[in-house]
Amino acid sequence: MPSWEWQAERWLRWARTPGHDAYWHYREAFFASIVPEPGRRTLEVGCGEGRVARDLAHRGHRVVAVDASPTLVGHAADADRDGDYLGADAAALPFRDGSFDAVVAYNSLMDVDDMPATVAEAARVLEPGGRLCVCVTHPMADAGRSAGPHELWCHILAEVVTPAPDGP
Repeated sequence: MPSWEWQAERWLRWARTPGHDAYWHYREAFFASIVPEPGRRTLEVGCGEGRVARDLAHRGHRVVAVDASPTLVGHAADADRDGDYLGADAAALPFRDGSFDAVVAYNSLMDVDDMPATVAEAARVLEPGGRLCVCVTHPMADAGRSAGPHELWCHILAEVVTPAPDGP
């Protein structure tokens, strides 16, 4: 069972309660500071019930949104009949290389089963010069002093942003 499937209905109620979570407070800064202007095509990874995809579309993005939870994908599609929502594993995206000029992962990377593979897939489906836009729920500084999530996160970003010495 996908990791969020067992909590899908609870998440739906929580996420769709206006003002209940920090999304409503931080979203404008995320869209204004991190997400580029609409381009050719934007992928949202871990769309949940679809609120970020709907906000991206409202801002002019042509969005394809994916999530591993069939229940959440269904609710996202029900809330946005014009949207393009797919059930997919973020670590094995069903798109060709370079299919998107932006990939958005709003509060989803910390919940995927395989973060390195998910970030690598995001990089693969981005066109050259494309933008990976990420938001996580906890500041990196709060990850602790051990070799934990902060070090992993920095390693993953280094691998995606900087090609390996023997790579292309």
